[in-house]
Amino acid sequence: MTAVYIKENNDLKYFLFAMNTNKENNEECYFTDIQTIKNGAFKNVKNLERIYFNEKLQKIEKNAFKDNISLEVFSCCNVEKCKENNNDNLELNDIIADKTADEQNKNFAVEAFSFSGCENLNTVVFPKCSKITIEKFAFENCSSLRTIVVLAEEISFTDNPFEDCPSDLVFICNKDSTVERFARENGYGIVYVK
Repeated sequence: MTAVYIKENNDLKYFLFAMNTNKENNEECYFTDIQTIKNGAFKNVKNLERIYFNEKLQKIEKNAFKDNISLEVFSCCNVEKCKENNNDNLELNDIIADKTADEQNKNFAVEAFSFSGCENLNTVVFPKCSKITIEKFAFENCSSLRTIVVLAEEISFTDNPFEDCPSDLVFICNKDSTVERFARENGYGIVYVK
């Protein structure tokens, strides 16, 4: 699908709609060169199931995806690799968005209520980064959340931003990372990635 949206500098201010260019029922959109998803940009969007951003993304402002009831997958990934897969299976390491050396020092932030009310959201893949900050209530009422991929060296979570999520939530993370410790302390599942 082709996304139609309002962009200012490298900020996605507001998503308008998606055009189906292949006449397929393929409710997914790919975005490149976006650094910030602004407050309410995807709020109440009803027809997007999968949204992919490349490694340039650094911040998701509050309410960005609030009550986006169709959203199932949010991923920061190698967009080109995802687009060209032609229904071939991919390993996580093939698609994970790896920030360049210049970007490694930058933090990734998810503000409060960013994904609040995304009832069908089941998978979130964040890019590799030095530090990720996720504020409380970022995943409020995400009752289907199954997998969070966090390959950050350091985390800063306000309380437990996943407290409204299912107890069988699984974190994909590096062994001996602060993400592993957070998941273990809160009773979540852990799967290590190389």
